[in-house]
Amino acid sequence: MRYRLGRGRKGIARKLLIGLSVLLLVAAACGDSEPEPSAEATSAATTAAPQTTAAPDTTAAPDTTAAPDTTAPPPERATVRIALDFIPNTNHAGVFIARSMGLFERENLDVEVVPWAFTVTGVLVEAGDADLGIAYPPDILREVALGSALKIVAAIIQENNVALVVPADSPYQTAADLDAAESYGGYGTPHERPLVTEMLAAAGG
Repeated sequence: MRYRLGRGRKGIARKLLIGLSVLLLVAAACGDSEPEPSAEATSAATTAAPQTTAAPDTTAAPDTTAAPDTTAPPPERATVRIALDFIPNTNHAGVFIARSMGLFERENLDVEVVPWAFTVTGVLVEAGDADLGIAYPPDILREVALGSALKIVAAIIQENNVALVVPADSPYQTAADLDAAESYGGYGTPHERPLVTEMLAAAGG
């Protein structure tokens, strides 16, 4: 009796290949799937420590801005003494208008006008009899040249309003004509002679 071993071996090999293929597929499927967590792991996850994020601080910082003290007395009004360089005139109008309109009071100032007494205002200021004074600039320049500590701080008249005047029917009708004049009337201040001399020279006298 003869056996056909070749055909039988092929059948066995085919069955072995099919069996191996099934095993490989099962192994691959088992490797891709993740195992379900155990009951112990699930319990540990639910009992984990709570988050430690701090809650926002809703308590605002106190306002340290000091409220104005309404009980404090108002500041004392300062007294300022102004000396005039002559009897009250248009040159001093600003002082009297400001005082009548209450502008000094608005600045908490009590302005006192020192009566004119035939005294150079620079002398009154330097002696402490006035806090400030209205004066003719050449007078102050002379005082400073002699060592005074006075200082000019403002000009209340923007142009010099000093003029040489003569009678309407005088033969001296120009500044150059005054070169022939025999007399001159003025305040007698030291600066008058050099000032008038310069004026005549500029006019051709």
